[in-house]
Amino acid sequence: MPGEASFLVVEDNMEIHSMLRRMLRYAGVLPENIEFSSDAKGALEATGRRQFDAILLNFELPDEDGFSLLHKLKALDNLAGTQFIAYIGYVERWLEAREAGFDGFLGKPLDLNRLPQQLARILRYEPVWEPR
Repeated sequence: MPGEASFLVVEDNMEIHSMLRRMLRYAGVLPENIEFSSDAKGALEATGRRQFDAILLNFELPDEDGFSLLHKLKALDNLAGTQFIAYIGYVERWLEAREAGFDGFLGKPLDLNRLPQQLARILRYEPVWEPR
C-alpha cells in the first residue's frame, strides 16, 4: 500500500534524512515519492509544488516549531486529505501532539519491523499513536 503514496519528511537532522529514506524504501515507498525538508520554509515550498499523502513532522525545526507549522500546513487546500504525523524523540509529548491536531505520532527511533504496517494504517486513515 505505501508504494504509490507520497511522503514529505520535515526533519532538520541530515543523518536522520538518510536513515528515514532507507527505512521508507524498505517499507515499500517508491524513492520518487519521498521528499525531505530540513525546515518550515522548505516544507511550505514542497507542499506548494505537490500533494502528499502523509507528512512526518518533527517538532523542533531551526526556523519554526512543528506546532505552528502544522497549523499553516493544515490551512492549505491542497493538503486536505493529508495525514500529519508527529515524529519526535520526546515520546512523552504524544498527548501534546494529539491536542495540537496531529493525526498520529511515531516516536524516534522508528522500528523498521513495525514501520510498513504503521504506514499502511496511516494511509488508511487509521489512528497511529505509537510513542514507542
